Amino acid sequence: MTKIAMLFPGQGSQIIGMGKELYQEYDIAKKTFDEANDILDFNLKRLCFEGDLIELTKTENAQPALLTTSVAMFRVFINEIDIEPSLLAGHSLGEYSALTCSNVLSFSDTLKIVRKRGLLMQQANQLSKGKMVAVNGMAFERLEEEIKIASTEEAPIVIACHNSHSQNVISGQIDAVDRFSKRLEHLGAIVIPLKVSAAFHSPMMKYAAEDLNLELKKYSYRKPDWEVISNVNGLPYGDSDNVIEYLTKQMTYPVLWDESMNYIKKQGVDLAIELGPKTVLKNLLDTSKDRLPVFQFQNKNEIQKLKHSIDNMAKLQNKTITINKLWIISQCIASAVSTKNLNWDLNSYNQDVSMPLKKLKNMYESFQENKKEPLNEDIMVALDTLRTILDTKRVSTTEQECIFSNILNKIQSLDLPSYIKNYNAKNNKCNESEVYTSV
Repeated sequence: MTKIAMLFPGQGSQIIGMGKELYQEYDIAKKTFDEANDILDFNLKRLCFEGDLIELTKTENAQPALLTTSVAMFRVFINEIDIEPSLLAGHSLGEYSALTCSNVLSFSDTLKIVRKRGLLMQQANQLSKGKMVAVNGMAFERLEEEIKIASTEEAPIVIACHNSHSQNVISGQIDAVDRFSKRLEHLGAIVIPLKVSAAFHSPMMKYAAEDLNLELKKYSYRKPDWEVISNVNGLPYGDSDNVIEYLTKQMTYPVLWDESMNYIKKQGVDLAIELGPKTVLKNLLDTSKDRLPVFQFQNKNEIQKLKHSIDNMAKLQNKTITINKLWIISQCIASAVSTKNLNWDLNSYNQDVSMPLKKLKNMYESFQENKKEPLNEDIMVALDTLRTILDTKRVSTTEQECIFSNILNKIQSLDLPSYIKNYNAKNNKCNESEVYTSV
């Protein structure tokens, strides 16, 4: 049986138009957005579908908007594909989405909580003099050592998000973070200031956390239907007894996302599905050495592709996969088909996606029918064709390189020339292309 993990993003992944296609195509998504409008007593649906991005990005609006979009996507998935998840995990705000979808909280209650949470954090934005920056290219352990030296009680600096093996976010007092950033750059790290005006996931959120705790105590909680991973420790909630404690701590504790993903991988999960309007969590996972396949959907066509992928995965689990030259061509075809298209120029798409893909399929079928093994030259044609298709689809450099790495890492045992095995090496940028923090 295919084991699926559901991933829910946090604030920072909102975009205008999120959830609109699902709203138009599925009754359950329509009911979810309409329910949110009634509960919040303002037109959240209009804000998500056609509102102003500045207004949508306000913390008190973004949080219920993202919650509603994620819950709508989850409900569509359960209705259309009818496969239960094994694990759920959410990044910061996304943890509320995960708890809701696992029925720890009702959708109505969670909407009220995150609306209040957003208001409290917005107030913290106005009162605190904090700052957050992303740090790329420095190991977590080394960053911790440097923070111990630089942080003081009067001007604390902490790790706010441990996103992956090479991306962390730090929070702290503005001047202290600025001084520390210069130190990190001197050590070779890449430091990127984030567009937030407070130090989220740090002790500077103490009073907001205390107010949130009082709000959380107004509601009831039940045991999760499926395991939900906590940001606080990267492990599942045992039951509902520690929900208030963990959600309160989450405001001042770091988001242990990398630990959460490591736990999920150890559970033998076959694939993950990101239930949000962007692919920020997918991008973080794509940098892992033991890369976990991550899917996302925004409309009916993508739902059908996902269903097809899950069916194929289930079939593959029942047979041994033979890694050979023909397999390489098949993976080029699969990657070309499954990767999302962002190029709406029909002529360009026909010439550099449809036609090359057709040639690839014909090549594969010919070798299969004639029971012949492809030559090294054929493998290079397949790889170059896949590159052309991904370029035309406007797939990001990071995602492209991860796709090639995922194929080529599996063929190292084959007797192939180095120019094939190292096809991806000179352009390998399978690193974080997008800084991600969420609240």
